[in-house]
Amino acid sequence: MKQYKAAFVGYGGMGHWHYTGICLTDRVKFIGVYDINPQRMELALSEGMEKAYGSYEELLADKEVDIVVVATPNNFHCPLVCQALEAGKTVVCEKPVAMSSEELQVMMDTASRTGSLFTIHQNRRMDADYLLMREAAEKGTLGKVFEIESRVTGSRGIPEGWRQYKVAGGGMMLDWGVHLIDQLMMMYADKAVVSVQCDMYHVAYQECDDGFRLILKFEDGPTAMVEVGTSHYVEAPRWYVCGDRGALVINDWNCTGKIIRASEHEVTWEEEIVYTKAGPTKTMAPRAKDTIEEILINPDDYSSDYDSYYRNLAAALDGTEEIRVKPAEAMRVMKVMEAAFESDSKQQMSHLKRGTHTMIRVTVWNENLHEKNDPEVTRLYPGGIHGHLAGYLNTLEGIEARTATQDQPDCGLSDEVLQNTDVLLWWGHCSHHLVPDEIASKVVNRVLGGMGFIALHSAHYSKPFRMLMGTTCSLRWRDDEFERVWCVNPGHPIAKGVPACFVLEKEEMYGEFFDVPQPDEQVFTGWFRGGEVFRSGCCWHRGAGKGFYFQPGHETNPSYNNPHVLRIIGNAVRWAEPVNFRPGLGCHHYDETTEERYAAGLEESY
Repeated sequence: MKQYKAAFVGYGGMGHWHYTGICLTDRVKFIGVYDINPQRMELALSEGMEKAYGSYEELLADKEVDIVVVATPNNFHCPLVCQALEAGKTVVCEKPVAMSSEELQVMMDTASRTGSLFTIHQNRRMDADYLLMREAAEKGTLGKVFEIESRVTGSRGIPEGWRQYKVAGGGMMLDWGVHLIDQLMMMYADKAVVSVQCDMYHVAYQECDDGFRLILKFEDGPTAMVEVGTSHYVEAPRWYVCGDRGALVINDWNCTGKIIRASEHEVTWEEEIVYTKAGPTKTMAPRAKDTIEEILINPDDYSSDYDSYYRNLAAALDGTEEIRVKPAEAMRVMKVMEAAFESDSKQQMSHLKRGTHTMIRVTVWNENLHEKNDPEVTRLYPGGIHGHLAGYLNTLEGIEARTATQDQPDCGLSDEVLQNTDVLLWWGHCSHHLVPDEIASKVVNRVLGGMGFIALHSAHYSKPFRMLMGTTCSLRWRDDEFERVWCVNPGHPIAKGVPACFVLEKEEMYGEFFDVPQPDEQVFTGWFRGGEVFRSGCCWHRGAGKGFYFQPGHETNPSYNNPHVLRIIGNAVRWAEPVNFRPGLGCHHYDETTEERYAAGLEESY
């Protein structure tokens, strides 16, 4: 197996940790370093590094270097990452990946345009204490979790150096908050954050926050409290998690702690009133011992596997695994942190909403087969087509995207996922037949009830689209053609900001006859060098839902890196957003008067 070679820009505390503490796999070898401090480069050479570069440009010009690890102060991340991506290098960036979501978007756009792999070192996803907590919560050990408290506290203040300065990206929200928020975002990747409330501390430092208390409310999920402090002389528990059948406390990173949960057979308390020094109480009386069970956690059962980060990176470069940390995930965290700063500055709760509506919840579905066996697809879309599109959508205001793939249980489209999806994007090609009819029918019923459905490229032959159209949806096709996409309905919302025409140098030709019902609206027409024309962008209404078919997007072509194609997909998501979900579409008879029906809001059902 190939050994990938890497080099550092920046060899401070984190750079040193990458080299000596976590990159223990033989799949990645660090061979060089560049740092503006010569003493740090001397240290690296003394520890076994082969090369010390005279400049960053010299490092990037080294053909031996496959991977560049950016481990500098935060304010330098964006230009250094973009420069390395432009040089064709795979980039690992230390957290926080950027100073703002705008900077992160620049990095993501550069990665998409260059085709270079870009990822972030969110190493706390591998923390043993986090994995223990997550396992207990997700396995139902505590029942239904309704509250999570995550804390990291110390009493030594902010370390000396750049972390004390706002211009360098200092402060505890960017230093530690980025990790703790990321853990929760990964745990509840399928749930939108609807509100953020944050108070930042300035105990010893006025320029940067030296602590904060953050409350996150997940839609249809728990409330989470995240606290970081640098002036706390008594260490608080690392995790405290409450469910309706029990609670978990983890004291520290060593995983000492316990689980208290209701016993299988609860018994009636012997006393209803408990007398304390503060007086009698019923509500806060302790449970009788025979109604609960206590489980002590054995720290030896849990460990952190930090070098798995680089094993995954090597596998992603091989094309055998998805990259573990995707830029789109970092964008979600960045938006939460920005909402936290806003909440603190305004001293009010920040609602992550669009107007009067919650964020548009998008699920990007992909059969995810080509990415596993076609190196060209992996090169173009390292995180899969689904990850690539979700990453773009997560950069747009008011949209929160997640992914689902065919190899997941229920094809990633469980009842819960569909109930929490406002717009479903579908990409498929060679395994349409493997989607169970039951799953396709659930998708169709959800569309009839109001969910938006966007079929991309070969998804014209997907089961849900064919069911919605009621036709064969067949067409003519040919590989590798030049396409000019014309906007034929410039006043349509999906065409907003799209030029009169744009060119795709390489795209699969789709030609007429396209066996679909007459579109309610046609927005785009494709013209190909062979003379064929095609209805490339068409809209339909089905029940209470909207559907859009968009033709570009062959897996071995870079169409989903084209800014106009991405703009169209983003516009389509906003257009397809449900106005209102209808639980049923039956024809009902009511005995109530018309006035009563209107008062009850039932007029649409009759």
